[in-house]
Amino acid sequence: SRISLANNDSGDKNIIFGERAGYSIASGGDQNNLFGYQTGYAITTGDYNVGIGNYNSYFNQTGSNNTAIGTQSMQGASGQSHSNNSALGYKSLYGITDGAYNVSMGSQSGVNVTTSDHNTYIGGYSGHFNATGSNNTAIGTNSQYGANGNSHSNNTSIGYDTLKIITIGTDNVAVGVQAGADLTSGSYNVMVGKMSGYEVTTNEGNTFLGYQSGKNTKGAYHYNV
Repeated sequence: SRISLANNDSGDKNIIFGERAGYSIASGGDQNNLFGYQTGYAITTGDYNVGIGNYNSYFNQTGSNNTAIGTQSMQGASGQSHSNNSALGYKSLYGITDGAYNVSMGSQSGVNVTTSDHNTYIGGYSGHFNATGSNNTAIGTNSQYGANGNSHSNNTSIGYDTLKIITIGTDNVAVGVQAGADLTSGSYNVMVGKMSGYEVTTNEGNTFLGYQSGKNTKGAYHYNV
């Protein structure tokens, strides 16, 4: 086991506490703070990383400036490195490979993110399935939960179940509980209000404002206010 005195590795100014935590740190891997069983196990020359939780940041090798808190948070993938990400919660950003500038807070939020950049996920399971899409903001439990094997970009959603099953839709705004909850591939929609655009699926370019506005809109219904 390792209980660090800040100098029990080849790097400089590392703080390590836990069995096999920081196990691979080499010369040039500096100022990392790693706490937990096998936390930061594969880090070699990465710098300024904070990892708290078992298996946290396990596979990251040379990435720097990451903060991960929670069991298996930012566990990553073998042979991959990532930088400038922040994650809080069990398995948050679990599968990240080389994505950057992501913020993920909540149990299993952003769990399938791999190469995505510039996403903000706040809430349990938010952004759960989005793997390669970028520039999304999802706030609320299940917001932009998505669908396995699909990715989306440039969406903003605030509220429980907003854009919950989105697949490849882009440039949508959904605000309010379950706004745009059934949207899949639709794009350029604005839905503001509880359950607004609730049954919108593939529609594009619509604006719905108010409680349940456009709730039953389906099919070829595009560019309406």
